[in-house]
Amino acid sequence: MKEELDIRIRATVVTKGGDFKMAFGPGTAELLSRIEETGSLNQAAKAMKMAYSKAWKSIQNTEKNLGFQLIERQGPNGSVLTDDGRAMLTHYRHLTNALKRTSSRHRILERP
Repeated sequence: MKEELDIRIRATVVTKGGDFKMAFGPGTAELLSRIEETGSLNQAAKAMKMAYSKAWKSIQNTEKNLGFQLIERQGPNGSVLTDDGRAMLTHYRHLTNALKRTSSRHRILERP
């Protein structure tokens, strides 16, 4: 009998000895994606129904954990991703897409 599996992939990047609460995962990736789209941390936070202060603290904690800056605030002109932030987001997207492609090939398993 064939059984379809519901496979969910969640990748999280943590530095050695790091705290998962300050990791780079799907929430940080979505926040950076929305900053990239809107040019604004405030607008990104609103789109995610998140308080600006929580979004800013999340970014700061992740930057501290990773050891590099993810976004550059441009005062009243918004925020942009740094080169490192853009690279991190790109690598994270590639990783999660590869995991999704692999899992989709194994969705249906034969059961005795």
